[in-house]
This record gives sequence, C-alpha cells and structure tokens, in this order.
Amino acid sequence: MAKKHDLQKVKEQGKTNINLPEVVDQFQRKEISRRDFMQMASALGMSAAAVYGFAGITPKAQAQSVKKGGTFKIDTPLQKLKDPQTFSWIEGSNVTRDICEYLTYYGEDGVVKPYLAEKWNVSDDGKSVDLFLRKGVKWSNGDDFNAEDVVHNFTRWRVEGNTSPNHGEWNKASGLDSVEKVNSHHVRLHLSAADVSVLHRLYAYPTQMVHRSFDDTGADLTQNGIGTGAFQLESYQVGEGAKIVRRPGYWGGPEGQGDAYLDAVHFVDLGEDAQASISAIASGQTDWIYKITPKQLEIVRGLPDMNILESVTQQTAVIRFNIKETDPKVRRAIQLAANNAEMLRIAYANNGDTAENHHTAPTQPDYYDLGFRPEQNIAEAAKLIEAAGMKGKEIKLTLGNTQGDWEQNTCEVLQQQCKKAGINIVLQVLPSAEYWEVWDKSKFGLTFWTSRPLAVMLHKLAYKAGVPWNESHFASQKYDDALAAAAASPDAKAASKHMKVCQQELLDENVMVQPFWTTLYTGGKAHVKNFQKHPAEYYHMRRIWLDS
Repeated sequence: MAKKHDLQKVKEQGKTNINLPEVVDQFQRKEISRRDFMQMASALGMSAAAVYGFAGITPKAQAQSVKKGGTFKIDTPLQKLKDPQTFSWIEGSNVTRDICEYLTYYGEDGVVKPYLAEKWNVSDDGKSVDLFLRKGVKWSNGDDFNAEDVVHNFTRWRVEGNTSPNHGEWNKASGLDSVEKVNSHHVRLHLSAADVSVLHRLYAYPTQMVHRSFDDTGADLTQNGIGTGAFQLESYQVGEGAKIVRRPGYWGGPEGQGDAYLDAVHFVDLGEDAQASISAIASGQTDWIYKITPKQLEIVRGLPDMNILESVTQQTAVIRFNIKETDPKVRRAIQLAANNAEMLRIAYANNGDTAENHHTAPTQPDYYDLGFRPEQNIAEAAKLIEAAGMKGKEIKLTLGNTQGDWEQNTCEVLQQQCKKAGINIVLQVLPSAEYWEVWDKSKFGLTFWTSRPLAVMLHKLAYKAGVPWNESHFASQKYDDALAAAAASPDAKAASKHMKVCQQELLDENVMVQPFWTTLYTGGKAHVKNFQKHPAEYYHMRRIWLDS
C-alpha cells in the first residue's frame, strides 16, 4: 500500500496534480479497483512508473534475445487510406501506426505512457496540459520533430468545417480553447474546463502526427509518407494488400528498442470470406489473423502451432437509430422486442457480455450501475408498433459486416425477435468498404465501435451534440452538461455520478439496441513473437519478431 509521503514525493517531481491524493486514497480504501485506479491516475498525469509503483505491479521486461529480419504477413481488411485524421476504421491506422506516431499511447491496462511526448504536467485545476516533446526525434525526410509539428496537427484538426472526428474532439466547442507553442519542444493545451480524457485521447487512432508539409503536398499518406516511425510505406492497394518496410535512422521508440526487428510487414486483404483466412494461415500464406471471429475460433484453435490471444474489451456493435428521422414508439418497440442475451448466445457464441443499451461498459471506471437490465416484452412491443402505424411495414436496417458475419447474424436474430411483435425488419447488407462510406447516414444501422478506456472518451465522440461521429443525431443539453461534468471530475466515483445522467438520457430517448460487449480474439503462428494484444486492436509492428 502506498504511503502519503510517497505521493508527495511524486508531486514534487511535477508529474501529478492536486486531485491525485483522493484517487490514491480511494484505491487504498479499496473503493475502486486496481484497474480503475491505474487508468484514472494516469489520466490525471501521474507517470506510468509511478502508477505501476502505487499499484504494486512490476511491468514485464522486454525479451533480450530477438531475431531480426523477415517479413511478417498479417491477414487484415484494407480500405481507402489517405489522411489519418479521416480514418473511420482501425485497420488503416494499424498500417500507418509505425509510420506516423502518436504523442502518447496506452496498452491493455489503460495506463498512459510517453511516446513523442516524453512527459507532461496537468495543472491542479486541470485546465492546462503541458506536453514536453522528445528531443532528437527525426522525420523520415531528416527534419526535426518539434512543437511546430504538434501545433500544425492541432490546427488542421480544428479548422472550421472539418468533418474529421478530431474536429469534434479538439475544437473550441469541445473544450480546447487554444494550443500554445511555449518553445521548440514544449506545447501547452489550454482548456476551458478540466478533462481527464485528454491524455488518453491523444492516442485515439485518427490522431497520428503528420509532417508540417502534409497538407501542402496533397494530404495523402500514400503519396507523401513522411513519418517519425520505424517503417515507411512501400505499397498500398485497396482490397489487395499493403507493404511497409523498415526505415533507417529511426529514433528508437518509447521503450528504447532501436530499429524495428522486422524487415517488412505485408498486410494481406483476403476479403470477407472467413474460410479464406483459415486456408491462408494453414498453408503459410499468412502468419497472423487480425481478427478471429466466433465462427473461426474453434477451427483456428485446432490448427497446429497456433497462439490465440484473448482480450476482454469495450468493443461493441451498436444498432442505433437516427432519432431525428425515426418515431420514438418504433425505437422503443424494437428495444422491447430485443433479447440481448439471445443475440450474444446465437451470434457471438457467448464470447462477451450482454450490454445495457447506453454504450457504457462496466469495465470503464466512470460507468454507473443504474440497476437496469434490458428485458424482452413482446406484448408491449406489439402495442407500440401498432400505435405507431408501423405494424408489418418494412423497416430497413443497414449493415456492412465490417468485423465479420457475426454482425449480420446478430441482426438476423433481432429480425426474428421483432417479427414476433409484428415488426418487419428488412436487412440491407453492404460490402464492408462501401458501408464505411454511409455508416453515419442511415436511419437505422449497425456500427462497430472500438474500445476506449474511459466512458467519457466514447461519449464525447459519439453522442455529444454536433460532433462529426454522432451518427444517431442525439442531442440533449442535460446530457452535454453532465458529460462535461464527468470529464472534469478528478476521480472515477465522482465521474460516474455524472455518467449516470448520460446513460439515463440515452435510455430515455431509446437511441439504440446494444446487444453485447465482445471478447476480442487475434492470433497466428507460434513463431510470431511479441505480438502485443490491445483491447482497441491498436497493434504496433515494430515490436514483433519472427523465430524462424
């Protein structure tokens, strides 16, 4: 158990703020879990080393003996790739994750760690965040990475009319008043109110740092691939494959690893045929499957020399309504007709946990347990759909199987459940690449959302009024005020009291059917070493090596 003088010593190093004693005390009194403590303490600016020390954890040491060279082949879908800030899918960010890097990063435990930012300070009032950048980092064209680049990235994200999710995350309305270049390697973020999610959000997948010349040269990574990372892009072909190759002169990475171990990474797009993925890894065409679906899981486990990695996540499929274009009676009827547990069992083989229709996970430290669990009521659903004048009439549900056919299977189960109440759901199944062009435009659609360690991160991105990724068009001042208060709260207990309001508002407006939280599976051949799992599927290729 940490002692108060230990915390004072950490404070004297300038790495924390005044709110940390309460978070530490809550952990010592066993009022919050170790995981919740680690995430909230790092969000308030405590260094990763201090967080692990207080939590009584010794991070695993990196392997000392590795083999360098070789090409790692990973089976993953590929879509259009251009500007990192416009990414609406994770797979593209994994291709470029070790080309253009991030200011911070976090792993499976949610603890924020230094990346291009070497350290940071969060002020006691939480309204300013000082980012101290690493010196000696070079772009692949030889330029120094410095504060000018960071300011440039924030500036382009904040341009009025920008439809990138970064705009909704970092504009003035989101709470970021201004970005100040203090000196060549020091940037200060000025906030209108405290926000505990800032350091985590710097690792959101569209926030890769691009070179200050990026916009002047066409804003296209496939044409101007200048980065600070360990690899450079050699080729990219939508629907076929991509290749990144190790570049000389890499600054070494946050762990001090040095150059990437691999010569190259080949991203192989085998389309949407699950059997093709299995055949490819069985024959040696690929080394790894980016995402193993429930249908593939037992077959893949039966292959020789396989290593399957499992993560409990906050990933989920949300079957949401555009509430501006749908009748609340219809929305409520479909919610009542739904049986979330049955969808989990049939469509995802019980590899996850049922959800509560408000897109907030019990594994997030700022979650509030409302004591509510969705219950199916076919009779009441039938009354509502008839009152809405929609009994038997077609209601189109759009989806794209972007994560596998379990998405369609989930919708088919919902379709049959609704049929019992006289609700006629018709599925519109689009190719996955095509779906990402229209995912936020359909009246009723299934969208896959990745993990985020704090609920406020997800809600600011998806449900705050006016943000680019608010696909449901939900808008509530009461919700927005509670969300701002949750983000400004210095500890999980205080934040969860405000999230209670947010969760209830989404339930009251019948915004979604959220069937379940998914357990994530990725895996491949045993000769692939140091592939580090991540609940949001943020995978770094520079750490991987091949024992073959």
